[in-house]
Amino acid sequence: MNKTQLFAKLKKELNITKFIPIAGLSNDNYLLDNKYVLKISYDNHFPLCTDYILLDSAYDKNLGIKILKEYSTPFYQLSYYQENLKSIPEKNLTFEQLDKIIIGIKQFHSLPHSNLRKISIKELCKEFLIFSHSKAFGFLDIFVDLPENDIVPLHFDLVNANILFNKNNNVKIIDYDLSILGPSYLDIVSLLSENYFSQDQENYIIENYFSTEKEIEEFKKNYPIYRYYFDLLWSIWAKARKEKAPKEKKKIFEEIEKEKFNRTNKFANTEF
Repeated sequence: MNKTQLFAKLKKELNITKFIPIAGLSNDNYLLDNKYVLKISYDNHFPLCTDYILLDSAYDKNLGIKILKEYSTPFYQLSYYQENLKSIPEKNLTFEQLDKIIIGIKQFHSLPHSNLRKISIKELCKEFLIFSHSKAFGFLDIFVDLPENDIVPLHFDLVNANILFNKNNNVKIIDYDLSILGPSYLDIVSLLSENYFSQDQENYIIENYFSTEKEIEEFKKNYPIYRYYFDLLWSIWAKARKEKAPKEKKKIFEEIEKEKFNRTNKFANTEF
């Protein structure tokens, strides 16, 4: 079903009259009559989340958004629109709000699920390299095995735009299209490496997510290499996404690719 056919279906079955484009990088997003949000994938290599047990459970926990399964596939997804949700610039987040984000991440890690893949960062890099038509696989040999304890559902894309607060200052975590199964600490790597927290905020997140001094010390010691792997992964991801992105989004993916690559290159040339 192409976009025109999908719009016609929604007009007929839900009496939709307005399809208003709204912000979104990885997908095309539309606000429908201030009632629904429609997300459409423009690249078949990057399908939307279809783990409806995960999606429904997140909604039941007041963590996610209600998805209409009857109007959702790997390539488009309809959800109810929620007013008064907004992201908050990292520098403006209070410790109380950071607490709520940490609790939200832990809730996500406890959600039941049905079809999430267990896949390593190295294997994801290989997939994205294929999608970007690159043959540069040799450098992946530098990867070392990361600790694999505490395997849970990972959000894996904890950018600021996916962490929203409602008018009651309660947190919502949205967009599960990159969710996989993996060690829980990787979502803290995602949160820290994909946002611009102060050092005090970073320390607060680490010290309040992990339960023991040993876990805190181990994470802090290993965080630079974890971040290196994430930057490498998202550099390759951005290169792959750029392949089929609409013209107006290609430049944004190019900027992400450059930023992440420059960070990996800087780390690789750092003396320890």
